[in-house]
Amino acid sequence: MLQGNLKNPNDLSLERIDVIAIFKHGNPHVYKIEHKNKEYRIEKTGLHYTQKVGETLYHIFGLLSENTFFKIAMDTKTLNWKLLEKGYQDN
Repeated sequence: MLQGNLKNPNDLSLERIDVIAIFKHGNPHVYKIEHKNKEYRIEKTGLHYTQKVGETLYHIFGLLSENTFFKIAMDTKTLNWKLLEKGYQDN
């Protein structure tokens, strides 16, 4: 399992990822992410909340694609997306 810490922006485990999201009524809905040259179509958003770290507001998402769980964050200042966690669900 991969884990990163938003409270330490220099945490090297915070990988930048590519995300396709739709903004509907001002709220982001994640459609697809790309991590390590593999695309994951998001089947379910399990959680979405905001978290402020210093002066930066982040949108945090818990996502499921097949049996892979992702926790990602969008930096509202830079509009960059970071991978916080990645894990696998047992079937």
